[in-house]
Amino acid sequence: MINLGVIGATGSVGSSVMSVCEAWPDKIHVKALAANHMSEKLKALAEKFSVQKVYAYEETGEHGLEEIACDSEIEHVARYICNQGFVFSIEGRKDSITCE
Repeated sequence: MINLGVIGATGSVGSSVMSVCEAWPDKIHVKALAANHMSEKLKALAEKFSVQKVYAYEETGEHGLEEIACDSEIEHVARYICNQGFVFSIEGRKDSITCE
């Protein structure tokens, strides 16, 4: 089982990542979600995947992203939108999948 954090979960790339997670629920467990805004889409994803750790950048700033980076239960992070400071902060902490 892969424990995954998804940054940029509500964007087009994040939606693709979430589709993969939905297709393989026995292989991928979504532990945390992050997006720019606490939208209805983000709330719906959190409910659908039973995610307890949900962060909106406009509310938490980089703190939410750091929470995902430092969470010992999250082994991998799929990310699309993030600032350079966060990119460097997760180096060496966990496997990161950058979608471009």
